[in-house]
Amino acid sequence: MKKWQTALVALIIIVIAIAIFYQYTKMGAETDLVTDDGFKIAYDFHQVSDKGVILIHMMDQNKESMKDLATFLNKNGYSTIAIDLRGHGASSENWKDFSEEDFQNMKYDLKVAKNFLVQKGINKISIVGASIGANLALNYSASSDIKRIALLSPGENYHGITTLDTMQNYKGSVLLVSTKDDSESYSTTEQLNKNAVNSKFISYDTGGHGTYLLLSHPELQQTILEFLNNN
Repeated sequence: MKKWQTALVALIIIVIAIAIFYQYTKMGAETDLVTDDGFKIAYDFHQVSDKGVILIHMMDQNKESMKDLATFLNKNGYSTIAIDLRGHGASSENWKDFSEEDFQNMKYDLKVAKNFLVQKGINKISIVGASIGANLALNYSASSDIKRIALLSPGENYHGITTLDTMQNYKGSVLLVSTKDDSESYSTTEQLNKNAVNSKFISYDTGGHGTYLLLSHPELQQTILEFLNNN
């Protein structure tokens, strides 16, 4: 092969590689969900059935903190979508700059995740949330058709997202989980249990807060699964 032919072949290969890379990058950008108020929300999605669970992490964490629970639920017949709340992980902005209104608007992050599942043909949807994710799960579900939620270490008021008033308006089933060494959340969870229409309260002496409960109490995955299965 002549030198100019070799150079031409090399050029063609480079052009094809650039085109593939550009298309891959473009596809990656399009995988973000976009909320009603314009925030890009990163997510991990695994579809295995028409039953789905939205997984919502705690403050200053991301969707990776829900990875083990997602894998467990996938193996047991549930599709999952774990999102990075706005200001966290690979989603838009930085939560450290947020106002209370910005935090309250995280409800749109749950809405876009739920709509995504519906578009995929997943209509039996539950939510598992931790800490501020628990508060968001309750608030969003109280104004939607979500019938089953699991709340890990909910609080009375996380950045303006309140629960004691909201629980009275939620008619679905609630799994409440908290530890006695997390005193503020535990006190709130006790009250939420009293206010709930249909709830189950799992109490531990120790184990920490939010998604750390999934690490300190591995059996909690099975508890959550049994709760979700109890339709």
